[in-house]
Amino acid sequence: MNFTTVETRHIIKVETIEARRLAIKEKLNGASTVPFHFHYAGNGTTNLPEVTLSIDLPVYRVANGRTKTYQMEYTRQRLKGKKDESFFAQGEEDVETQKAQHEILYALSSEGKGESIISIKEKLEQDAHQTEPILISREGVVINGNRRLAAMRELFSEDSAKYSGFSHINALVLGPGVTEEELLTIEFKMQMAPESKLPYSWVNQALSFRRMYEIKNSYDPLIRAMGNTLTEKQIKAKLAALEEAEIYLSKYLKQPGAYNRVEQHEEHFRNLQERANVPSAIEQTAIRAIGHVLAKHSSELNVRVHDLRETFGKDLKNVARDLVELHKWESPKEDTTGGIFNSEKTPEEVMLMTVVQELENATEVESKKIALEIKDLQDTLRATRKDEALGSAALLNAQKAHKLLQEINPAEAQSDSIDGLIAQLNQIITRAKDLIKIADKKIFPKS
Repeated sequence: MNFTTVETRHIIKVETIEARRLAIKEKLNGASTVPFHFHYAGNGTTNLPEVTLSIDLPVYRVANGRTKTYQMEYTRQRLKGKKDESFFAQGEEDVETQKAQHEILYALSSEGKGESIISIKEKLEQDAHQTEPILISREGVVINGNRRLAAMRELFSEDSAKYSGFSHINALVLGPGVTEEELLTIEFKMQMAPESKLPYSWVNQALSFRRMYEIKNSYDPLIRAMGNTLTEKQIKAKLAALEEAEIYLSKYLKQPGAYNRVEQHEEHFRNLQERANVPSAIEQTAIRAIGHVLAKHSSELNVRVHDLRETFGKDLKNVARDLVELHKWESPKEDTTGGIFNSEKTPEEVMLMTVVQELENATEVESKKIALEIKDLQDTLRATRKDEALGSAALLNAQKAHKLLQEINPAEAQSDSIDGLIAQLNQIITRAKDLIKIADKKIFPKS
């Protein structure tokens, strides 16, 4: 997402936490309650008080899992020189952080899903009034409805007469003392549901999963929070893919936290993680080297990088051998791998480390060329296997036919089927003789 082009009108104000608490407390006196179909401490329905607040009072939840990767991208585009930890970690009470979060959320509110579902902003433009209350804490932090609030604020600032209904917003208020675990559970149940209009990216979902696991050191609360829609195995696979993507970002691209570079490649990093789980450190390094160069140039390969998974799987050594022969690469003269490579390694290991070294030292142009060559080598290997399969198909089919013939027992056949059986067997004999003639001509062609 390009945040350099995001323009907002609304002037962000941040009341002190004490002022927000007091304003909400006053509104809670005599407030009516409405059913809320999710209880952060369990399942079922509970009643929550509904209040009406000035649109400027609530503050965005900066720890919102949906915006984690966007925050990192925002700091690179708009706040060069500042790390996300030193900026967004300032939290809800910092006005500059709230301004940045507002820009991110407003940009997200303008996104739809495909052609059939309009964006949050478009829906609010059509309705010109709030149709569903947001969910806030006693401190006025928005737990659910951050994008809606951003869109309503911008529409009100754009035309306060037309969108006068957005001068104040309706909010359900949670009870006091909500824990971080409970906030994450709310987020999972209300925002990560499969039917969500704008689902979380796999990276943001995995980052939220990791945070929940860090809090509880167990997958069970996470599974319950997701309504048992994911198994422990599926969650572990997503977390493993995230770890693999982070290795790629930090060690290969030298861009830790640049999650926008991996948003489209969950399957690729899941495959890479699975294949990198080998005992040989050299093979593991080679697997990642090829997987990383393919990920880097994925947009230029004209195929899904996931479809090239065999190049760092069963075809790894064939691809490595062909690359070495194609470029006439020489074996490393010294150990540049932190001790993984040394003179005692086998020729196959030396070949893999040669590829690793060349990929590590390749320029941008060279690595792109190599990525395209890897794709071509994969195509060649697949075509070769297909030809080999076709070449052996005749023998395999003959063996299958022979096996089926051995299973025929005329003594067990019904008397009224004997004539048909004999006719079929004679046709088989005729066909077999024809095939033998064809085979003889292939073996002994006429000079």
